[in-house]
Amino acid sequence: MGGDFNFKPDSEPYKVIMRCFKDAEEMKGDPKNIISYEKPRSRIDYIFVSSNHTWIIKDFEIIHTSASDHMPVLVTLELQ
Repeated sequence: MGGDFNFKPDSEPYKVIMRCFKDAEEMKGDPKNIISYEKPRSRIDYIFVSSNHTWIIKDFEIIHTSASDHMPVLVTLELQ
C-alpha cells in the first residue's frame, strides 16, 4: 500500500498503520525526507507492506524530479 499519507513517522496514524504493516523504507534502512522537492524536510509518502508476509526490500529509490512538490518513491521488493 503506498501513497501520500500526509502524516509523519512519529504520528498516531503512522503508529496505527504499523500494527498491520511495515514501512518499506524503514526496512531498507536510512529513510530520507522527500517533501518538499526544493528543501526536503519531512517524510509523508510511504510504501507499506503487509506484516503477515516475509518481504525482501531489494531497492528503495527516491526519484529526484520537479514534476511535483513530493519526490516519488519506488520500491523493488520480493515476497518470500
